[in-house]
Amino acid sequence: MPTQRSMKCPSWYFVTLIITLIVSLALGSFVIILIVHTGDKIDEVSRKIVIERKSIEDLKTFNDMILQYLNQSELMENIGNLSTVQTRKPSPDFPGY
Repeated sequence: MPTQRSMKCPSWYFVTLIITLIVSLALGSFVIILIVHTGDKIDEVSRKIVIERKSIEDLKTFNDMILQYLNQSELMENIGNLSTVQTRKPSPDFPGY
């Protein structure tokens, strides 16, 4: 009886060792897959950030162009108002004249 027990123990350890190695290999493979997948996602996010930064810069340029146009329009309108004010003659009913 003691010889059979001693024979089962080494085979049990051997099976446990093989199962442990298989599980650790599977976990290592899973970690490598996660690392590669995460790297791909980071690359995708960084590309989107670069594209959005360019879009924001384009929007700033358009905003500046619109503001310049509005400022020029307002300036032209003010110049037009000043020219009509200067050419207007005072009314004879005005008490100061």
